[in-house]
Amino acid sequence: MNAELHKTVEPLMSDNNRLQVVDGLRGLAILLVIYQHGFATSFSKYFKQVTGLDFPYIIANGWMGVGFFFVLSGFVLALPYFSGNRSMLTREDRKEYLLHRGKRLMPLFVFMAFVSLAFYIHKGDRGAYKSFFMTITSASMFTRDYFFPKINGPFWSLLIEIYFSAALPLILISIYKFGLKKTAIATITISLLLRLAGAYFEFGAIHQNPVKDFFIARFDDFIAGMVVCYLYVNGKLPKNTKLCIALGISMILIAALMWDLRLQNQIPIFLVAFTNNLTNIGFSLTLIAALQSKGFIKAFLSIWLLRIIGAMCFSIYCWHGLLIGPQLLENPLKLNNQLSFWITLAALSAFTYRYIEFPQATSLRKLFLLKPKALKVPTT
Repeated sequence: MNAELHKTVEPLMSDNNRLQVVDGLRGLAILLVIYQHGFATSFSKYFKQVTGLDFPYIIANGWMGVGFFFVLSGFVLALPYFSGNRSMLTREDRKEYLLHRGKRLMPLFVFMAFVSLAFYIHKGDRGAYKSFFMTITSASMFTRDYFFPKINGPFWSLLIEIYFSAALPLILISIYKFGLKKTAIATITISLLLRLAGAYFEFGAIHQNPVKDFFIARFDDFIAGMVVCYLYVNGKLPKNTKLCIALGISMILIAALMWDLRLQNQIPIFLVAFTNNLTNIGFSLTLIAALQSKGFIKAFLSIWLLRIIGAMCFSIYCWHGLLIGPQLLENPLKLNNQLSFWITLAALSAFTYRYIEFPQATSLRKLFLLKPKALKVPTT
């Protein structure tokens, strides 16, 4: 298995078109999350008024974009190791990885935790300091009341990203020793069992469950991306792109419908645990289709605006929850509300992307995915 993992093929990072596709998928994921937090409630009301239905089926499930982020992270983090460009076999390898990953995640996380604290102090929230402490130490992941940090709710998923990043060396060592198949099966089983247990804990809101969404219970999202990565670097991806995208979208829609039915108590509660498995399959198939896409799908995912949104998704994710105010929630279709939100989000995200995430960047054009300037050829 070790030899298989170090089989070097054309790596994704050297292929601009395929890298563009992954950035494009990240862009879609963050737009889904923003839609959920800022627009889904109002759009659900419009949907019920227009259709006459009692429930806004499918359209209030943009939160699934978080799971897509996890799948994509698993793919991207595994890529340099599965392609043979890096190793995780020695202590120095692991130390180098943890330092590099820490430098990537922690500066923005810590900076935005302080910004979020300032936001809530300004609002007069007395619980802001405790929430800040629980978040910055990552202890909120082990609590009921602070699992979804009060200073910045979306931070719960960033903590899962941090915990998975810390666990990646152990996961790769397990893959080296026992193989990807056994490691994946074990991870999926443990995650599923935790979600099954969590489904029966009452936490008020079905979508906010500290057991079901405990970091270990979401590790199978990342493993799904790692499996796709392994298939990719070994040239074993399914070739039928149209079938992959059709099945992938179908799986995601079925999972969304299952959540909607559960919210109405129309299906057993234990089935909630399996919706993650459906979305993992759906997002994995979508990623597989994108990696081999041609024509419209490739062109769409390579649009610069979608790609730069994907490249800046970390900053955008950290800011969006703070900027979605009551005016936008009450009337998301009002032009002034839209302009105020998107312009502010773009400006602040660009600032932290440039100066907090990548302060050492020497080329702004490269950082913001712009084409290099054409060299002027002197004329004679």
